[in-house]
Amino acid sequence: AAATGAPPALDSHQVMLQRLVVEHHERIRLEAEREAVRLDTRHRASTAAAQRALASATRAQLDGFLFAAHALSTELPPLPPPAAGKHNGPAAAAELPEPLFCLWRATSALLSAWDGAGHFPAGRNSPAENGPLPTLSIEPAPQNSAAAAGGSVLFAPHPWAVSLRGVNGGVNGGAALYFTYHEKVHLIGVVVDGGGGGGVAEGELERSLRSLFPGDDARGLPDERCLLRALAVTHTAATPPQTALPPTAHTPHSTNTHPADTLPGGAVWSGDMGSALAGAVPGVEALGPALPFRWAQWLGGIGPPLGSGREVHSVATVLAALCGWLREQGV
Repeated sequence: AAATGAPPALDSHQVMLQRLVVEHHERIRLEAEREAVRLDTRHRASTAAAQRALASATRAQLDGFLFAAHALSTELPPLPPPAAGKHNGPAAAAELPEPLFCLWRATSALLSAWDGAGHFPAGRNSPAENGPLPTLSIEPAPQNSAAAAGGSVLFAPHPWAVSLRGVNGGVNGGAALYFTYHEKVHLIGVVVDGGGGGGVAEGELERSLRSLFPGDDARGLPDERCLLRALAVTHTAATPPQTALPPTAHTPHSTNTHPADTLPGGAVWSGDMGSALAGAVPGVEALGPALPFRWAQWLGGIGPPLGSGREVHSVATVLAALCGWLREQGV
């Protein structure tokens, strides 16, 4: 009675009246909650319907792209293999995980096209016309000393990597780039190799590469999905086997979709939770020398997600910028 402001009960009739007042207020509160739930349900249903329509339209558009690409591919001559390297060609490419294979094939196609045209396309950071083309190779991946020291397999790289080097890149001087794939978190890292030839120090090369595309300096994971995968892996490692989460690692050359962006326990990712979860998984320093640039994810066809608000660069734009960067390092 004190909570509703009613006077103390004098008899059973007064007690009943006070009870009705309390129940009336409670009914009003519950009705307001029910109406809020109804509005939220309608909003969620509308959002889900819009997402289904977008997915259906996207599938139809992709089917059209695939049909057109297949029709064009039948009229094109076979694509020659990349320039000869220590470990190269289709036999070595078969050992690559899917993202690195996509990166290798797309880069190979562009380098072959530019070599046949005799010059690079004009654009930002593009190398001078008729300059030497970098060499594309498939080589053993550089070791992740940071992960080995910490005994962690979260950021362990795939045994094979794709390298992009100039005339003397990474061996007798100049710079070379290694693209590594880290399966547990499904991301591509970029390792800078200064070559130890008395050129620019690797620290200077990394700082220069971080500024290649403004706003993409590899100071954190490329998108929230990588963070969620890292969180799921660390949670699985700390969970008894009978209640462990399903595996989230990407299987090379697999057509299966990736796991939903959910947190342990089934909670859905919502809002800017990166800062809240960043402390729950190792930082990007655990990647060792590999730098998780967003533009590197696009080279392998794995992100960042469309519609994320992040700037997107085409494969040709990124590769032209990398070729120009390699030449600037004296390659």
